[in-house]
Amino acid sequence: MAQIIAHAERDVDEKSNYCSECKTLISRHSLSTHRMRCPVIIRDAKRRAAPYRRVDANVDDDRRCERDVATYFIPLSPRDGDEFPFSTHARMHEILRRAANDGDVVNATLEATRDAEAERRLASCAASAARARSTRPRHVTPVFSKKHDDQYAAIASAMFHHGLCPGGRERASDGGDSSVRAEARPAYVEFGAGRGYLSQFVSDAYGDVDVCLVEREVYRFKAERTLRRRENGFAERVVVDIKDLDVSKLACVNARDVIGMAKHLCGSATDFALRACVRENDVVEFRCLGVALATCCHHRCRWNAYVNRPYLLSLGITRGDFERLAKISSWATLDDERDDAKTNEHARGTIEWTGDERAAFASTPRGEKIALGRLAKALIDEGRRRWCESRGFESQLISFVPREVSPENVLLVARAKSVAAAFPLETPSSAT
Repeated sequence: MAQIIAHAERDVDEKSNYCSECKTLISRHSLSTHRMRCPVIIRDAKRRAAPYRRVDANVDDDRRCERDVATYFIPLSPRDGDEFPFSTHARMHEILRRAANDGDVVNATLEATRDAEAERRLASCAASAARARSTRPRHVTPVFSKKHDDQYAAIASAMFHHGLCPGGRERASDGGDSSVRAEARPAYVEFGAGRGYLSQFVSDAYGDVDVCLVEREVYRFKAERTLRRRENGFAERVVVDIKDLDVSKLACVNARDVIGMAKHLCGSATDFALRACVRENDVVEFRCLGVALATCCHHRCRWNAYVNRPYLLSLGITRGDFERLAKISSWATLDDERDDAKTNEHARGTIEWTGDERAAFASTPRGEKIALGRLAKALIDEGRRRWCESRGFESQLISFVPREVSPENVLLVARAKSVAAAFPLETPSSAT
């Protein structure tokens, strides 16, 4: 305990009668004594000492970034008639023009299959979840809005279609037999879990699953109220930043297969989650069967966190270019009826444009900005998809809901070759 307290020592405002951490009103003479038993200090110290927390476990250092530049960088050369050196405006337009001409980038995001079979799966998924909720007391049942419910159903249905809900197809054929040994089932890790409602939905729709909810913030009204009442299935919540997470040390993993999932994982958190699931070292402590991550807020992506710098460098994209691309990606969610400063919820946040950048794009029409923003997002996500492919996964970018439901509607689905062989994708029977 002495070591925990020593590690957790924080300055307490000696001029106040309140503990700066837990805000408890105490005697000024008892501040030092209170610090030894302050519940907030002790809680934070325990979180820092948790076995699954390793600082910057999923972040590359600057030396590796520099090695990538030396190894993979191909300068962006002008075409005949181009002004050189490129201005900021011309350079970004040239990068995105080349991306637009790259069929892999433009066609990377596939529209979610809307054939009769896909619609049946989606309706079945939503109906199963609704039935499960109806059997529980109201006070422990999460309240889902239709907007979010549609997205949970679409993600869960896509996971089922790609074989990432192993109980799903078995549930359909054997009546939902849950007698499979726990250690034989994969562990589901929900990144950026918030209240954990995606895990709740998957469990309701396809049977009890073992889940770990990863979130750096503390929430009320969490899904564990329901998840921990199930007859089968294990639920664990850890409070840790994804960049510091060592998945192999999670209690629910314990050398089992892992499936990662997330609904709207902001910015670099997607890259951290990919690295956390797909380990790059030689020591394999668990096997990742696949991931289903809905990407979001690309303007929050950072160069030293991005998983596929070699891909961007091979296109002539430098660190400075990437930072501008990330800013430009915020235009993808501009509403045609709104001013530039008033974007929707997914484009909020402080985006600091330099004077040169503002001047370079001051005369760019709104429609062109939206098109450029979508291209920037597609380019960043395509790099992530290719990174998964390079690690032996079969991967796709899927538009999992219409833009009217959510402008951030891209789902990165990657699955191990063993899963792909066991669950080949079905051919659409009748497009609607």
